[in-house]
Amino acid sequence: MIKLMKYLKEHHDKCMNKDFYLIDPKNEFMEGIHELKIRKEYYEAILSGKKTFEIRRDDRLYHEGDFLKLKVYENGTFTGEETICKVTYIYRGELCKEGYCVMSIDVDGNTEILR
Repeated sequence: MIKLMKYLKEHHDKCMNKDFYLIDPKNEFMEGIHELKIRKEYYEAILSGKKTFEIRRDDRLYHEGDFLKLKVYENGTFTGEETICKVTYIYRGELCKEGYCVMSIDVDGNTEILR
């Protein structure tokens, strides 16, 4: 528990904008999860392995190791389809539009994290 409290204190600023957090079976703190809407076509491309990145407005303090909970949103409603992707790399360089970032994501094996 002391290890968890120390980690939380050290990462307080980083954690302020997270939607919620994961605690693994050993009760050790893991990175945050960001719930995001996604169009069906992009969702399917991610699941098929064709799309391995997300371009997003950089307004949530994304970090490598975070998780994206991508929820399909169409015609003003969520469809119930969703997946979890792990952020493996973030690019915020000069080739990005100002205020945006490109995140490399990995979907393999992450869907079971919240079950």
